[in-house]
Amino acid sequence: MNTGIKLLLAVAGLTCQLLVGVAAAAEQPPIPSLTVSGQATGQIAPDQAEVVFTVEVTSTSVSDGQRVASERATAVLGWLLSQGIAREDISTGRFNVYPQYSPDSNKISGYRLENSLRVTVHNLNRLPSVIDGALQNGCNRIDGLSFSRRDMTDYGDKIMQQAVDDAIRKAQLLARGFGVALGKPLLINEGHVSWRNTIQPDVSLMKLSAAVATPIEPGMIEATAGVTVTFAIN
Repeated sequence: MNTGIKLLLAVAGLTCQLLVGVAAAAEQPPIPSLTVSGQATGQIAPDQAEVVFTVEVTSTSVSDGQRVASERATAVLGWLLSQGIAREDISTGRFNVYPQYSPDSNKISGYRLENSLRVTVHNLNRLPSVIDGALQNGCNRIDGLSFSRRDMTDYGDKIMQQAVDDAIRKAQLLARGFGVALGKPLLINEGHVSWRNTIQPDVSLMKLSAAVATPIEPGMIEATAGVTVTFAIN
């Protein structure tokens, strides 16, 4: 027999075997399974805050405005450092320049400049005085205030484990109720841990005031986790 024909027949035979194997695999019944979702939520007290202090100035020229904004931001920075805020807890948030236009024309009449400092305050008892002091030493706007914890990763892992435990509990409950045996997980879809502050401070109320300290209620940090698991059942 011609060598080419032999090779063609061999390839054809192999193809038939593969098709038979695929067809057999397709005919396999699906593995009986049970899918559940586990959720968990918890709250923890914050132990630090992040504040965005902004210096805003208006000027007829960018250079003059930049000089004034820089001087005021430097004054705020110096005051923060004098209060024991570590330099590594202070970073430049942003520096923006916005042209201002005359109302009766498209000509630029001046500029509004913003220079921001992002500051982490580790002692929440000092937060009101830090905010008031910054407002009295060059800052004229608070653009952000949020609370967090230094061990949020550990607490997030704890909440995620609780979500896993909740999924297992639900799966065991359903399997027992329907009289089936719970097998190993076939598929695990991990959700993510989401965070939110239970109280959102209104930074617009934080104004320059030498008479009354800025009232601040940090509230709690709420963590929510979820996971979806598909178990085999017998």
